[in-house]
Amino acid sequence: MKTDLVPITRIFNINRGDRLKKHDHVPGHTPYISSTKLNNGIDAYVTPPADWPEYSNVISLSNSGSVGYAFYHPYTIIASDHVTILELKDKMLNRNIFLYLKPILEAMKSKYNFGREISNRRIVKEKILLPLTDTGEVDWLYMENKIRHIASNVSFKKIKKQKCSSKISIDNWKEFELGKVVDILPGRRLTKAHMLPGDIPFIGASSKNHGITSWVSNMNDSYDSEVLGVNYNGSIAESFYHEGGALFSDDVKRIKIREEDKPSKLKYLFLKTLIYENKLKYPYGYKLSETRMRNMIIKMPEKDNKPDWDYMSGIGYANLLK
Repeated sequence: MKTDLVPITRIFNINRGDRLKKHDHVPGHTPYISSTKLNNGIDAYVTPPADWPEYSNVISLSNSGSVGYAFYHPYTIIASDHVTILELKDKMLNRNIFLYLKPILEAMKSKYNFGREISNRRIVKEKILLPLTDTGEVDWLYMENKIRHIASNVSFKKIKKQKCSSKISIDNWKEFELGKVVDILPGRRLTKAHMLPGDIPFIGASSKNHGITSWVSNMNDSYDSEVLGVNYNGSIAESFYHEGGALFSDDVKRIKIREEDKPSKLKYLFLKTLIYENKLKYPYGYKLSETRMRNMIIKMPEKDNKPDWDYMSGIGYANLLK
């Protein structure tokens, strides 16, 4: 088998989605694909506006936000303008071909980031490494057979339900400084006068509506996903987990579990509870400043003198099974 760099325009028709603002969403059954790396790219289920472009059996590629993530949609979708739609020209796309193409397409992520999006002008210049036949054609059959071979050697194990006692002993938990076990990142001030209407959640120092105080189309370096937003002003120590992309005000700190600790939703929800335990220490007028947040002492399950994140995740999962 030989491989070579193939222009992406040789194999794909390329289309960019269209903007559909949050307040224009009409609930429905059609997936609306946006720039998230979660939930197969699905941001909402809507009724498409009249004459709105619909796609099926295509690949979506996030061109901003969670830049470079690719998902397969064998069903009918509509797409936001934060997404590029890739449709094979001369071959019917299927799951095996997509699974082969996904890591190849997502390898482009290293070239792009916040501030350098996958624009229409940039993507048409991209080339991807593909297997070729002896005649120089793209070898689709090789891709399908390769994935079939890999799949035939994968074994799936059933997850056993485990009972969790309603009482959790904290006798052996250990105190940690918050700033030493997680990363704490700032938000960015965005005044009402400078907000542009859109479909990106703007997170302020609120205890309601999951911390969302507005919907905007602005973009700055506070844009983040899979993160815990913690209020250090206003409703102090209130926090919400944000799976999808959001923009954060300067009254909210972003808490990120470090990559080596394998962040997950359950770990963030456990951490949220531990942080909330400190709420009474910060009455109105006594802000939870960045220094105070970093020095905040929280009691956590411990293993080898480090937070036992797997244990926290396990407790969360066991409670979900109840």
